[in-house]
Amino acid sequence: MRIAIDINGIDQISGLGNYMRLLVGNYAALDKGNEYFLYSHSWSDPPSLAGLDLPANGNFRVISRKVPETLTLLAEYKCAVNLTERLLADYRIDVFHGLGNIVPRFKTIRSVMTIHHFFTESNPLSPQNMNWRERLYYKCMVYSIKSADHVICDSESTWRAVAELLGPDKSRASVVYPGGPDSSYRVLAKDNPEIRKKYGLPREFMMFLGPIHERKNLPKLLDALALIKDKLDGHKLFVAGISHHNYPAAIREQIRKLGLTDQVIMRGPVEIGDMPWVYNMAAALIYPSLFEGFGYPPLEAFLCGCPVAASNATSIPEITGDAALLFTPEDPQKIAESVLKVLYDAELRKTLTTKGFEQAKKFSWKENLKKTLDIYKG
Repeated sequence: MRIAIDINGIDQISGLGNYMRLLVGNYAALDKGNEYFLYSHSWSDPPSLAGLDLPANGNFRVISRKVPETLTLLAEYKCAVNLTERLLADYRIDVFHGLGNIVPRFKTIRSVMTIHHFFTESNPLSPQNMNWRERLYYKCMVYSIKSADHVICDSESTWRAVAELLGPDKSRASVVYPGGPDSSYRVLAKDNPEIRKKYGLPREFMMFLGPIHERKNLPKLLDALALIKDKLDGHKLFVAGISHHNYPAAIREQIRKLGLTDQVIMRGPVEIGDMPWVYNMAAALIYPSLFEGFGYPPLEAFLCGCPVAASNATSIPEITGDAALLFTPEDPQKIAESVLKVLYDAELRKTLTTKGFEQAKKFSWKENLKKTLDIYKG
């Protein structure tokens, strides 16, 4: 097969960028028979593929086109112009896989898309006050789900939302779990002075991993910490993640009002190569998200021997199994109780760490590729 994969965003520090790098890197290592065309379109420079070990036998090629993303969306979905199909005409593509919640319109190419999370505009967790580009993207995502030949959902939770939209056509959607994190996520030394200094990490800390926006539920975690700040025995909260709009300003104001200024450290995103060290040094990962389509942080933490306390919402219990201490994300008291347990219950920490290593092994890129190739064939 001749397979085009949309890699727009592969070089971003985000959950989507991480997923793209893992998929492309693992498919390159596992599949030597099919031909892959890594496709990007942007008015700026093509995305960097640094760190990806693409095979020398030539079955992975890169195609870049100088076409702005917004123009592509308008052409494809507003004007009904099959722009991407025309741009790929010389490559005799059999199937196009959109990795980022959208797939172009095609007449002769089989279209497959991966949807990572989906909710209707009326959902309280849907982004508020979307600008026109964000609204266009959302409408294109809905159209893509309805028009793609097959929709890959990376959790049962996401599949249920997509199935509700598709109704009688829900057989066009199926669950294919991604594989696990890369091999850099492993148990290392419990201290790295250089990394500790770089991010201002205290001697004892728990970790919250962003991006920093509403559905990650950081305000409820802060409310929980305010309830137990006198019981934390020196453990501080390290908040790592990209900021969205003016939301971090509201978070900082909440921290001030709750009297947590000395207990919370906000340093922005952590570089990808430093993440395994931060997980290894953290006493625990606290993952209070209200909504996740998949979510890699718990698996990354598991592989680094870092205990996890997490929300019981949406896909998170699917991913963590019984290897994390789950709590109700809307209840600060329940969050607070879980934080104290995951930090100070030695027997629980040992159990969670052991189960975490086993849980992470359940997510296989080999199995993901096998199922995805079957979908490509139709």
